Order: sequence, then C-alpha cells, then structure tokens
Amino acid sequence: AVKPDAMIVGEVWAPSTTIAPFLANGLSACFNFQLSDSIRKSLIDGIDRHIVETWQQIHRNYANENPQYQDAIFLTNHDMTRIMTELKGHTGKARVAAALLLPLPGNPFIYYGEEIGMLGDKPDEFIREPFLWDLDHQDPDQTTWEIPWLSNAGTVKPLAMQKSDEKSLYNYYKTLIHVRKQSPALQTGNLLLHDTNNPKTLAFVRTAESESILVLINLSNQTQSINTYPGINLLSPVYQSHDFLKTINGKTYLQPYSVHILSQKFK
Repeated sequence: AVKPDAMIVGEVWAPSTTIAPFLANGLSACFNFQLSDSIRKSLIDGIDRHIVETWQQIHRNYANENPQYQDAIFLTNHDMTRIMTELKGHTGKARVAAALLLPLPGNPFIYYGEEIGMLGDKPDEFIREPFLWDLDHQDPDQTTWEIPWLSNAGTVKPLAMQKSDEKSLYNYYKTLIHVRKQSPALQTGNLLLHDTNNPKTLAFVRTAESESILVLINLSNQTQSINTYPGINLLSPVYQSHDFLKTINGKTYLQPYSVHILSQKFK
C-alpha cells in the first residue's frame, strides 16, 4: 500500500450485521447509521431510544469480525436533513446533540455547519449550501456561485459572530471537543450504561486505565430526577452546562437539557 496507515471510511447504509464483514477486510471504519438514528430519535422524542445499548450491540457485531475495528460516529451527513432542521431550530436540543455524540466511543465526524447550527432539508442542494463564514459582503472569500436559501445571515449566526460569543453553539462544540481530547477515558475507554430509572435522561460511564468519566444528560425541557450514581461524590466536574448538580436522598436532579461530565482519576 502507498500509505498503509491511511484510514478508509465506508458508507454502507445498512444494519451492523451487514457492515461487519467489510471491517474484516478492506475498510477501516463505516459510518454508524444505526447509532445516528438512535441519537436523533432520542433528541426528537426527548426520550432515550437505547443509545448505549445500540452502540453495544453494534460493537459486538463489529468486534466479532475485527477486534481492532474503528467506528465512524456522526449525527447527519450530506444526504440527510440537517440536525438543526430536524430539531426545528431548538438550540437546547442542538447542544444536547453534540453532548450525545462527542463523549461516545469512536471517531466523531461533524458534517460541516453542524457546529454553527446550519439548516437544511431535501432536496439535497439545500442540505449542501455554502458554509456561512460571515455576514453578507463581509467575507471576500465567501462562496458566491450559489445563493443560500436556508442557511444565511438571516437564519443562522455566521461563524465570525459565533467565535466571539462564549455561549454560541460553535464554542460549545469547541469546549466538548477539548474535553474529549484531554480525556483518556473519552478517547479509548469502554462504555457502560448507568440506569437512571428515568427514560427522559441518559447516563453512561467511560472507563480507561487512568480515568473514569460519568456523563449525565437531561433530554427533556423539564427538571428530571435520576438514580444517583454510586460514588458520585468522588467525581470532579470536567464540564457542566449548568452551575451545579443537586443530590438529595439518593436522587440527582438534572435541569432541562443539562449536560454534566464528571471525572475520577486513578493513580
């Protein structure tokens, strides 16, 4: 091979049982459509549609064919309605979308524009509109051969404006990517579900040799209570979308669309 360490990612829109043999010979990874479906349904419904269990079943199928397989996880791609359009412009759900994707095992792929909340729906040309760099006529390098009908400065805050806004979706993505890059557990750790006893929430644990990470997410627009994770007092916040976690009598309370990432380091 000219470049034996190259990563070759395939697009096979099929169940993991069909994809798995491709990972044994020829492809490094395939885009994980089943996981994407589970994540997007959970966001739309405000109920966990078995995200962790879906990943675990896919992992078993892939690992049976190739224990060293790689995974390509994503929200949407160039053939799918953009996630912000699917979520009807709901910024809280859009942030949760990033928080569901980026802490999971695999190599996250972000379809251009997801990080600034670009809109797009069928036909395909509206899903593939030019990236919105700046306000109209303020970027000399902005694409001019196509007029953006769905994602323009009137509907989406351009990147130039989001960069300077600490609370923007773009900076939210940057923060979660930084958290992932700094965490051994989020890069290589296993994945276990924590039973919250509340379908409007999701909690999972990623554990590597030097660290354990707990991710808590409220998928709904109301405060939710969950079964408190054993030993939560031993964990330190790495990222919290809201100021604090309240734990009373074995229950932890999560504010609407809140995300908490907690860590325990091992010596």
